[in-house]
Amino acid sequence: MRIVNNCKHGDARKNNVTRLCIIWYNMKDRCHRKSNKDYKYYGGKGIQVCNEWLDYKNFKKWALENGYADNLTIDRIDNDKSYYPGNCQWITQNRNSLKAAIKRRKITLKQANEIREIYKNKKISQDRLAVIYQIDQHCISDIILNKSYLLEITP
Repeated sequence: MRIVNNCKHGDARKNNVTRLCIIWYNMKDRCHRKSNKDYKYYGGKGIQVCNEWLDYKNFKKWALENGYADNLTIDRIDNDKSYYPGNCQWITQNRNSLKAAIKRRKITLKQANEIREIYKNKKISQDRLAVIYQIDQHCISDIILNKSYLLEITP
């Protein structure tokens, strides 16, 4: 396993690699290895891993001091910038998906109200609303539950 061979810090033992080590390895891989399937979205767009974090021990120290938990994923606060301490945080996968959907499409307040009304009247499912409005189903759910403050809704 490539990760085990590259991790010489105690978090990777044969067939037993920590989740944090995998996150670190995958982050570096998608930013620095051109043959990675996601390189075009990361390294190909100039997204890098800061020099400090190329050493796993430094990354692990930052992660543990900044809220890492096994149910969280690393997130770049500004998706146009690289991975470094001031631009990263730990969030849930659902919140990360929500951020991605927001970036892809913003909706108006009128559309948010339409979504609530349509769903309230049981005219259509959340999945179908997601397709119609071209936003993630998690966004639809948050709108219905009046959590739309999480969304960047335009007037």
